[in-house]
Amino acid sequence: MLCRPTILVLLLLAAPLTAQDADIKALWQTGCLWEVGDNPPRVAAARKRLIELGEPALRHALTRLDTTNGLEMRCLNAVFAGWKDKGVDALLPQVGHAAWQARRNVAEILARINDSRATDALLRQANVEENDLARIAQLTPLAKWSITEALPALLTASRAKNDRARGRAPALLASYHGESAANRLVEMLQDPTYHVAGAAQASLVTAHYSARTAAMARLKVELDDAEQDTRLVRRLLAVASTSRADEASPLLSRALRHDDAGVRADAARSLAALKAPHADLVDEDLRRALNTESDPFARVEMQRAWDKMAANGKSE
Repeated sequence: MLCRPTILVLLLLAAPLTAQDADIKALWQTGCLWEVGDNPPRVAAARKRLIELGEPALRHALTRLDTTNGLEMRCLNAVFAGWKDKGVDALLPQVGHAAWQARRNVAEILARINDSRATDALLRQANVEENDLARIAQLTPLAKWSITEALPALLTASRAKNDRARGRAPALLASYHGESAANRLVEMLQDPTYHVAGAAQASLVTAHYSARTAAMARLKVELDDAEQDTRLVRRLLAVASTSRADEASPLLSRALRHDDAGVRADAARSLAALKAPHADLVDEDLRRALNTESDPFARVEMQRAWDKMAANGKSE
């Protein structure tokens, strides 16, 4: 049995720890507030103090990794960035956390910190990850760092059941210049979920030229196909506007004569945006299309293309 003086000493030793824990929890609550009104200085001061407290505050932060609160994620991002190398070292063992939400959050924090020391841990987890959202979060920094070993997992993630995860894949695929990434981006233009197909289109517009070359090859195949997918043709035409003129011009010429008025309109819009289009395409094909067009929407787009190119000295 402990004597009374011993118990008193233990209580005195424990008191500062309890007070510090309470202080950290209070600071944490403040650090997770909305940064509106009078709050921004208070929030910034609380996060700064948490960073200064170091190890005890870091231990508390590690217990909050599975949060689903966006405001708390802002606090986590701020304090771990403030702890720098020490913060990264503490996060690396958590990449394989038992909770999928924590695995997702850890990957997102590491992506913001942008420390490639996390490469191996993230790659290992991405290759075995079962949750779609966690896996795409793990692949995000790997794509940013152009880790080629992550591409197989990314191709798998681009076929995830979760459309939110699938919708983030195109921007990551655009970080790679290889044939497999380019072809998958083109395939994703036909994704049944609208925002996923739209993300693929937007990513192709800014991707490496090899991806747009793959898109133009697919556009030719579609235009040659009697049972073509008109929606796919129109998405590919949007990519044509940023493609090489020698690849896109002949295809735009064909699209100006398409049976679908929407395709003709999109072809004119892409032609107007195309850099250095072939002169005969402007002077002959667009003029002919404009003179014979009966659809009001398509005619407006053709006229806009003609006027823009005339202003640029590319038509008479």
